[in-house]
Amino acid sequence: MKYLCYILTGLWLASLLPGCEIHDDIDVGVKRKAIVYLRYNYNDGEHDTMDEVQTLRLFFFDLKTGRQYRDTTLTRDEFLTDTGAMQTYISNGEYGIVTLANVGHGSTVSADNIRDAAITFPETGADPLFFNRIQTPILKGDSLRFDIDLFKSVYKVNVLVEGMQNLDDPEEFYFGLDNHAGLTFGNLPCGEMRTYRPHLERDPAAGTMYGSFYTPYFPTDVPIALGIYCDDPASIYGHELFKATIQRYMEIAPDTGHDVEIDIHIILNGSGVTIVISDWEGTIVQEEHFGA
Repeated sequence: MKYLCYILTGLWLASLLPGCEIHDDIDVGVKRKAIVYLRYNYNDGEHDTMDEVQTLRLFFFDLKTGRQYRDTTLTRDEFLTDTGAMQTYISNGEYGIVTLANVGHGSTVSADNIRDAAITFPETGADPLFFNRIQTPILKGDSLRFDIDLFKSVYKVNVLVEGMQNLDDPEEFYFGLDNHAGLTFGNLPCGEMRTYRPHLERDPAAGTMYGSFYTPYFPTDVPIALGIYCDDPASIYGHELFKATIQRYMEIAPDTGHDVEIDIHIILNGSGVTIVISDWEGTIVQEEHFGA
């Protein structure tokens, strides 16, 4: 009995040693859940660059139900690795994959269901947002690779206001631009119309107000207005010093071919207002005069 006990104990210890696995019923052909590799690129119209992209927010949606399957935030170091934005352990299904780049802390993302998913921006302006959306079936065992071309979903607006010294209490005045509050995950303007009120630098000695901000690209069915407004209800000018409608850009949809950048130059000459709007090539596309 003592020898038998030694033999049984020896067999039990051997089973615990590395390389001593005695089971032979593992199916090495079993397919694991899928892996998806996403490699990102952006072309600004002249060259490929990812210099402006700081973070990626990556959403997977189950298109059968519309519900969100996964929400992942990737830092620059993570998505620029050799494996790109790798996502593992993905179940079978038909997926919508939405990428938002540079989502800021002031923005609100609602993405429980792809059918009404949206990003809403603060009144100071939109994020310098990049976007892409693809759709693909995913099966167990798949190892899929996608090259994702990002494009900007926003316009950059450069503002210069001159002649602020011609106003009483110029610090009470601000620049505003009307546009939708957000974008859907189909990259369409959505939400209520609001007046974006960007933070602009002021130079009292020069009588200027200037700066840049981002806004969702302009819809094709709603006029986009801009103006100079006053916070002081007792101002002799009232709430609205002047208001104008942008006559171009409404037909321009974002694409990967170029960045859309708009220059708005407003001159307050004391008796009237001149507004000059130029496109991203510096060409004047609109010039209007108000007052005397």
